Amino acid sequence: MIKIILFDFTGVIVTGGHKKLCRQLSEKYNFPADKIYDVMYTKYFATNKISEPEAYEGPKKEFGFTETWQELAEMLLRTHVINQPMVDYIAELRRKFRVVLLTKNIVRYLDWERKEFGLDAMFDDIINTSEINLPKASKETLNYVLNKFQVKPQEILYIDDQEDNLKDAKEMGMWVVLYKSFEQVRQNFSKILNS
Repeated sequence: MIKIILFDFTGVIVTGGHKKLCRQLSEKYNFPADKIYDVMYTKYFATNKISEPEAYEGPKKEFGFTETWQELAEMLLRTHVINQPMVDYIAELRRKFRVVLLTKNIVRYLDWERKEFGLDAMFDDIINTSEINLPKASKETLNYVLNKFQVKPQEILYIDDQEDNLKDAKEMGMWVVLYKSFEQVRQNFSKILNS
């Protein structure tokens, strides 16, 4: 029986994020968006080992971006648009399940997003892996969730828009859903939650 539903933030709760920022930078600087993403997100942002300025200065140097790191950070935040059908669905799910946000986010960004989107009212709990010094896609993070809520892997349903973030969860026996569209998620959830 599912007790906890874990939601990713960017790509599920909000659209935009690094992928959209990389598309914007691709149009301006004429580099492939996926190449910018591989450098900006995968190489720099996804690690817990560097500071916020370093996460932008690295790609700036590699691609020759003229924006300051602060301007790039602001551009990133401005890409976020709430996924209203998903937010409405979360309110419905919370009547029966504990709903938790699992994100890897710079604390300053998450503070802004909490206020901008009302995240504290939307979720029963928020786990930011940056604040507990763990990588998002890891068994360590998932074990942290299991211990925090005293649940078994098969009692968790985890949704993310990046398949790599779901691999360990699936191996550990958690239910996983890869986000592609709201309707697809609702159908997948219905099958899992009603079985």
